Formats: sequence, structure tokens, C-alpha cells
Amino acid sequence: MADAFMANLAEVPGYDPPPLPREEMALRARAAFSALIAAVRSEDPQRTRAVAREIGVTRARIGIPLASLMAAMRIDFMLIWESIESASCPEDARLILIKTRLIMRVVDSFSAELEQAYLSERHRIETDQASERHRLVARVIGGNELQPMEAADISHQLGLPPSKPIRVYAASPDHSLAIQRILGNMSRLGYPFHTQHRGAGIVAFGFAPDLPGSEVERTLFDLHQLAIGVDISPNGIVGVKAAAAIASALMESRRPEDLGALDWRAGWHRVVSMSTTQPLRQRLARDANEALDQCRLTERSRLMETAVAFLRTGSLTACAEALYCHRNTVSNRLQRFREVTGIDLSSPRDAAALVLAWC
Repeated sequence: MADAFMANLAEVPGYDPPPLPREEMALRARAAFSALIAAVRSEDPQRTRAVAREIGVTRARIGIPLASLMAAMRIDFMLIWESIESASCPEDARLILIKTRLIMRVVDSFSAELEQAYLSERHRIETDQASERHRLVARVIGGNELQPMEAADISHQLGLPPSKPIRVYAASPDHSLAIQRILGNMSRLGYPFHTQHRGAGIVAFGFAPDLPGSEVERTLFDLHQLAIGVDISPNGIVGVKAAAAIASALMESRRPEDLGALDWRAGWHRVVSMSTTQPLRQRLARDANEALDQCRLTERSRLMETAVAFLRTGSLTACAEALYCHRNTVSNRLQRFREVTGIDLSSPRDAAALVLAWC
């Protein structure tokens, strides 16, 4: 029966080529048939328990699919009946009929024990793997600086390219479920993202290529419609820790009028402002505020509105469009702003100081 089992096994998906040396598999097959026969002889289905558990555990560890394992088990059942049939004569029909229920009980017990052992071992393996992934993710986001060899090893274990740009996202508690759902779609498409909870929020990182017109692109588009913070680590997981801090700061700096994901280019000034001490920000704004306080209320409001719009757009034309006025009007107001405050918004240094103070 063991030899016949090995001959039939090659037709089962997952067993061609054999996942273990043929000698070892043949040895296990003989042990299984011996246990099944002993259980029938003793009328004790529990006699198969030890070998069933051993086979279930070993097959789980080497990654045989459960469907393939159960298909192989059905070969056992088929061969047992073929052997009974070949060894019997017409006079044995009544005995075979009497023993059929016993044989079924033995085979069912073997099958149930095999499946249970397999599932328990797979659960243990997956739990260990999840625990290890969580450790690695925590190491990437919250540990000390990664050295090149360690970074390459962690990238391999997490299924990430070692040196390609990594996308990093931070979501508030209100958007945690939405981002997990979309990132689940990315994993289904073959680009897994790894997550870590921060409070009730989430930080996630992973690799996804630019594939115009693909489902990956559409999924990333959906992701960027969420009210989240986003940054890029250009050099693989080595820069993920810094990118996660920036993405989290961007998420925390979001305002009600913001639409979609907030990236560094759109929100850098807020992040820098948040990290700047309040007294320093007040000092940056003091001179401009005190000078503007000398203007009439209407002029003060108009000059501030124009200055802020210009800081956000960087263009006379775009600023005029935002304020629904002529670009010459914007130019005149900026000139007046300079006269009143002494701050020239065409100067990068003056503009940067006011961005940190006001924006």
C-alpha cells in the first residue's frame, strides 16, 4: 500500500516535485498504513492519533496546502479498500459489510486528527511570523538607525526592495479603518504594506510602483483621497523612521479645508511651525503684527489677506486669481505691505520668516 501510495502521490498538486525526500515520505506512508491497520484490528480509532498528528505538523511546516494534504489522505482511503478487495473472496462479503462502519470510523478519526494538527501548527507558525513582523516593523519605525546589512535583511524578511522608494502614510483614528481597507487591496495586488498602531491611529509603509492605468494606480489614488499625511523614504527602509515622523506631523497639522493626503511639499511650513517653539514664532510675527496694528482695520485685513495668499501661491497672477482681483492690485498691496512692515515678500528670507510666523 505504501508503494502504491507513493506512485499515486505525484498526481496531487503540491507533491510534484516531492516536498520531502522520497525515502522519508515512503517511511511516513508505511507508518500511516500500519497505524490504520492496527486501529482496525484493535477496533480503536485512537491508534492513528500519533502518526496523524506527526504528518499534519510536518506538512504544515513545509507549506503543503491543506487541500493537497487532504487529497493525499483520500488516496490512503482508496488504497485501503483496494487492498481489502484484492485480498477478499466472495465468502468475506458479510464480514466486510460488518467491518465497514469500523473502517469508516478509523479513517474519519485519522482524517480529523490530521486536519486539526495541520491547522493548529499553521496557526502557530502564522502567529510566530506575525510576531516577528511586528518586531521588525517596530525596529524600522522606532529603533536606532539601521545599518546597511541589517536594513537589507529586514527588507528581505518584509518583502520590500532594499533600495527603492518606500511610501509612508500616517492616519488618524477617524481614518484607520479606511486606510487598512485600501492597504489590504494593495496586499492583494502583490504589494504588502506594514502597519504599526500609534495610539488609535496608524503608520504604514510599503513599496508600490508607478504603473499608469493599472489597478495599483487606482488603489493609490483612492488612498490619496483620504485625510492622511504622506511622505517618501527615497532610500528604502533606512529612511522610513524619519518619513514616518514627517507623515505623522503632516497628519497632525491638517486643517478642515485640506482635501486628500497632505504631503511634505504642501505642508512643510506647518510641520516646521509645529516644531518651532511658540516664543520664537511669536517673535517672528511680532514686528509685522505691531506694524500692521498702525493701519486702519480694513487696510490691515486686506494687507494680511494678500500677504498670506502670496505666501501660499508664490505668484502675482495666482494670488490675484485667488483673491479675485487684478495682479496690479496684488503688486500694489505687497508694495504697501513692505512700506508698513519693512518685510519684502519677494525676499526668500523674509518670506520664510513670515511663513513660519503666520502660515
